[in-house]
Amino acid sequence: MSTPIPNRAERTAARRQVVRRRLRMAAAATLVAAAVVAVIWAGRPPSSPRRALLVVDPPTPATDSARISGGIGPAHWVDGVPAGWAPTHQGAIAAAAAYGKVLSSKWFLSDAGRRDRALAAMAAPGSLAELETTQQGLAAAVAAGPFGVGLGQKGVASVLTIAYLGYRLDGYREPDWARVRLWAVVVAGNAANLPPQALWATSTLTLRRTDGDWKLERAETTPGPVPVVGQAEPSSPAELVAAANGFGVFTDVPVG
Repeated sequence: MSTPIPNRAERTAARRQVVRRRLRMAAAATLVAAAVVAVIWAGRPPSSPRRALLVVDPPTPATDSARISGGIGPAHWVDGVPAGWAPTHQGAIAAAAAYGKVLSSKWFLSDAGRRDRALAAMAAPGSLAELETTQQGLAAAVAAGPFGVGLGQKGVASVLTIAYLGYRLDGYREPDWARVRLWAVVVAGNAANLPPQALWATSTLTLRRTDGDWKLERAETTPGPVPVVGQAEPSSPAELVAAANGFGVFTDVPVG
């Protein structure tokens, strides 16, 4: 029995599906520079249940900001980067979350001058050159793709927002080294040429304690884990972008 030969329409549909999959993977690796989660232990033993206190950030001009509560930090801001984190594993997790938020913000991806200043404020000694090379490459990939093209078009509304889902402290060595793994979902797209989509990614940030603060040595991101999509009918691009940009921002801070 011979195998049916796909017709032209079927072959075209199959190619488009492959292209969409590749675009999603590329977007996950570039837009999600660091999947961020502001989750801080409150000093309870690991067997204690984990609960999250949902804190609403008040409206501020710096919509890409990150705020952590409970004395963990930040103590101040430097060139758009929250700084001054507690010398504890909670402080390291909070710093990783905040630095990831900066790495994944629209201004960081689109404004080279601000990006350079932010990296200089975040980087651990000896790590700046590698971070600059990596993040400039990610920003260039975003700029050349449909999301970046949309950002450059006047009158095109874009969305880039992150929901923080979980964290793991992969390593902690007192008093000066930590590795934090973060899981997040990102909604990214625009109303013109990139229908907004959910991108799932896990990022690993390595930090070093120097000059009285946690500084970034390295940030790596891989796609997934990805759940099955439960809703069959997506919103239209214009509807989703308008709705997403109309919501305020939450900061999740675990308290136990």
